[in-house]
This record gives sequence, C-alpha cells and structure tokens, in this order.
Amino acid sequence: MRKDALPIEHDSAVSEIAFSRRGRYFVAGFDDGAVRIRRTADGGKAAEFKYGTTISKFAFTPDERYLAISTSMHDRKGDPEDDQTVFVWDVDKNENVIRMDYQEYIRHIAFDAQGRYLHVISDGQTAQVLWLPQDMFDEAHLRLSANTPQ
Repeated sequence: MRKDALPIEHDSAVSEIAFSRRGRYFVAGFDDGAVRIRRTADGGKAAEFKYGTTISKFAFTPDERYLAISTSMHDRKGDPEDDQTVFVWDVDKNENVIRMDYQEYIRHIAFDAQGRYLHVISDGQTAQVLWLPQDMFDEAHLRLSANTPQ
C-alpha cells in the first residue's frame, strides 16, 4: 500500500466511495452496510457505523457537516427488496439525525449548493426535497413567531 493511501480494509466488498467537497473527508461504504469516514489529512477515523444493508450512495453538504447515505438491497433478479433508506449523518456530532424509508429504489441523492436541502430521486421518478434539522427548527420558529400575538 502506498504511504499516502487512506486505509479502508474491511471484510466486505466496497460498494461506494466519495470525497467531501472540500476534501476534508473520504468515506467508504460496504456491502454489509458498514460506513467508514476518514479524515484525509491524516487518515484518522472520523466515524464508523453500520446499517443493515448495502450502502449505495453518498452526498456531503458543502460545509462537510452532514453526510447523506442511501442503502438499497437487491435480490438476485435485480429487483429492490424491502430496504431502500436515506439517512443523514451529522459528521461533527457522530450521530444519525434523519431517516427516511422508501418503497422504490433510490437512484440519486444530492444536497443543494447551500447544503440546506437534500434531493432524493427514486425509481418511481419521485423527487423529494428534505430540509436539514436546523432549517426545519428555524422555519418552525419563524412560523410560530409570525402567528403569535406580541
């Protein structure tokens, strides 16, 4: 292995890899549902966790705080089985903050340029836009404040 290579040794096959936009993190997902996030500066572990099924897609927010992860399990005929899920992981806090379950295979996930919205496109051509947790809280607070007599 090259001296400057990032280690991703694992017992299961790699199913997806990605770098964060600024290059601070490298993430690898595996067929057994494991996810390993490494700091690119030193190769050190930023986070490791495991979901129940194959990791299929990654998307970082531009500020590298959140990582969207989609899982998709396929049977031998190529048809999706029951597990099509999108998770949003808070890299700084090392915790899952959103989980969305889908009935259709997830084709694409991406954050907008500001990192406020997560776009999810599934096989049924469903395009869903999700707000991040802080934005949902801020919007709810604004709406409540606007509707509350002073």
